[in-house]
Amino acid sequence: MLTDNARHGSTLTRWTSRVLAHAGAAAVACATWAGAAAAQQAVPVNPNLLQATIVRVTGEGALCPAGSLSNAISGSAATVIFSQSVSGVQTAGCKLTFELIVPAGFSLSMPTTILRGFSPDSTRVERRYSFEGAGGPNSFISVLDEDFLVVDDARLASPSCRGNRRVKYVVDVAAQLQSRDAFFQLDTVDLDTTFRFGTDWSFCDRRARLVPTLGRDGEFCDGPQRRQCARGLVCDRSRGGDEGTCTD
Repeated sequence: MLTDNARHGSTLTRWTSRVLAHAGAAAVACATWAGAAAAQQAVPVNPNLLQATIVRVTGEGALCPAGSLSNAISGSAATVIFSQSVSGVQTAGCKLTFELIVPAGFSLSMPTTILRGFSPDSTRVERRYSFEGAGGPNSFISVLDEDFLVVDDARLASPSCRGNRRVKYVVDVAAQLQSRDAFFQLDTVDLDTTFRFGTDWSFCDRRARLVPTLGRDGEFCDGPQRRQCARGLVCDRSRGGDEGTCTD
């Protein structure tokens, strides 16, 4: 119990001063952030231009030994097909490296990445995503079973603003099988680099804020990025799915 009232008052005064000092610093930081955000200039960009070109895919690991992978690359998208399965008590992985060419003046976040596979028994699977030369990976761990489909959302930024537009995006998967009867099959990894199908993009010049242009008649609308149509047009989604078409 405090018995020295004078000391108690002095301590309270110092504590109050620290709180006020922290509050003042926080207020200054918020004001600085708000000013920086307000200083950014919104620059419209046609979202069809926001896509990287996939030029090569390589893989290594027990889940994708030499000769076991096949892939189909179509400009901004790719599908990697696996033929190797594993069973028994073990940890098996595959490190996929996608080489991309990024448009000048832009950086992309994590490309839309979809993992599909099969595991009749629960299998602990770790996924790590990164761009080479741009810091450590973002990691996700979960238990997968039966027919699984995984879409993770990592906060990444390609190092394409450093003078080299050719970058390497890495998808590293590791499955931990925990019983003699365990079985794991990674079927496909699908990759899409377009803004249209969910990949986030930004300018290298941080003074500019990227804003997608509004959809014109006949162009796509809505979708993962919720693109809006130009004035006087509506988004027709009568065909179903996440995406529609701008029409009058």
